[in-house]
Amino acid sequence: MLTRIIILLIVVVGVAAFAWYMRWRSQKASEQGVVLDHFPLGKVGVVAITTDDCVQCERLQKPALKRLQAQRNDIEVVWRTVDQEPELVKELGIMTVPS
Repeated sequence: MLTRIIILLIVVVGVAAFAWYMRWRSQKASEQGVVLDHFPLGKVGVVAITTDDCVQCERLQKPALKRLQAQRNDIEVVWRTVDQEPELVKELGIMTVPS
């Protein structure tokens, strides 16, 4: 019984630590004030970061973002590859695609 309580405690602490880390990383990224040259100031948009051989990007992300753009004319979607924007990828801390 004590073993189960210890395992449960370890899992709870691990989940809490992961949640704190993700919140901290998100806050750190938002504080950086990344300036995107892709959109005029005040324009709402999505910068979709992909690679040339990303299957999920083609099958899932691209159709979803096209539907979003069709529903909301005020949202602009800009597609960029990791090779086109290496500085942006590094600045935003992107580690996987699609992003």
